[in-house]
Amino acid sequence: MPIIQMIDKNLGPSRYQALRFGLWIAMASITMMFAALTSAYLVRKPAGNWYEFKLPFQFFISTILIFLSSLVIEWAFQSFKKGNENSYKFGILASFLLGISFLGSQILAWKSLTAQGITIDLTVSGSFLYALSGIHAADINEQESVWMGGKEPFKASYGKLMMWYFLLSDAFTFAGFLIAYGTLRFSSATWPVPDFVFSSLPGGIHHKPLIFVTFMTFVLIVSSVTMVRAVQEGHRYNKKGVVFWMLMTILGGLCFLGCQAWEWTTLMGGEHMTIHKNPFGTHIESGVYLEGDGHDVKAGDTFHIGTTYLIHKHGEDWAPLKYKVTSGDIKEQQFGPKAFGALFFFITGFHGFHVLSGVAFLLIIMINVASGVYAQRKNHYEMVEKIGLYWHFVDLVWVFVFLVFYLL
Repeated sequence: MPIIQMIDKNLGPSRYQALRFGLWIAMASITMMFAALTSAYLVRKPAGNWYEFKLPFQFFISTILIFLSSLVIEWAFQSFKKGNENSYKFGILASFLLGISFLGSQILAWKSLTAQGITIDLTVSGSFLYALSGIHAADINEQESVWMGGKEPFKASYGKLMMWYFLLSDAFTFAGFLIAYGTLRFSSATWPVPDFVFSSLPGGIHHKPLIFVTFMTFVLIVSSVTMVRAVQEGHRYNKKGVVFWMLMTILGGLCFLGCQAWEWTTLMGGEHMTIHKNPFGTHIESGVYLEGDGHDVKAGDTFHIGTTYLIHKHGEDWAPLKYKVTSGDIKEQQFGPKAFGALFFFITGFHGFHVLSGVAFLLIIMINVASGVYAQRKNHYEMVEKIGLYWHFVDLVWVFVFLVFYLL
């Protein structure tokens, strides 16, 4: 039986469309990951201290190979639609060989870079090149298998499989943003120290580093525990238990969002940080202040290399302080890297959007549970388990955001 007829027989139109949609989601997420890395490259290059070097010719060869593989796979696809099985198989084999050749040319290019003395830990420009080409090569080097749709892979239902597929693709997006942040963080000497930036508490309490964000993290982790309990009660067909523990999870999510709203309000309203302006900077020289800011800094206070400061705003005007460094020169506080504020609001905001979406879906599913919709399906409240997977993913991502953004 021709392959196209086998697929038409075993894979219905609705299932085919769903799989195709899932693939589009994956490609969109991977595109966002590369966009994040490319954006970081475009932001970092004009900042200075960028080492220029000649690209190995193997990179140009690999570009030609990947372009040819795209043409061949498109020809194979057209042959597949026409039912020409021999041409289709030949096109797939040719695309596979071109992909292997691409990987070989990438390895040769990396060897040429190493011969030039360009290693991943030597220069920022080299790190970007290795990261971009390496991640792209990893996407090429994926093994493919044909699933005819007759059985549930990994003994998971179709719904849970698609949820895992979505979460995996979403993980690529967050990974791209966090890698971009880490690259910029360690390439800038004036990047603010998190212990100083995130040291406020409600009630006007200051200089308590990371206590508030630690509380936020604790709340989100506890909400994961309550979500586990909701799933357990679902397996027992305990409708009241499911509703109760989902309500606890929703309250945990709302508490986290409220904490995040307070944090944003403090940074934007009290400390005037925006996506375009970063009043937090870090000294790259030791010295002594020549004037005070009316808050924590007094004239005559000394500071050391790596000390983070905040430029205050008096009315509509910024008031950077003057200071004298050990060499005797008099300097003035400078604004910190713009990327700090932009990445903070974007990454935490993107995660916050996931939490908000999760709370909304949890509320809808909880109402359906209370009304008895899922009890009639006799599938152990699988919808509760699927939203549970999403919620655990959101919690896990926050752990990485907490590690990368607040601790490094």
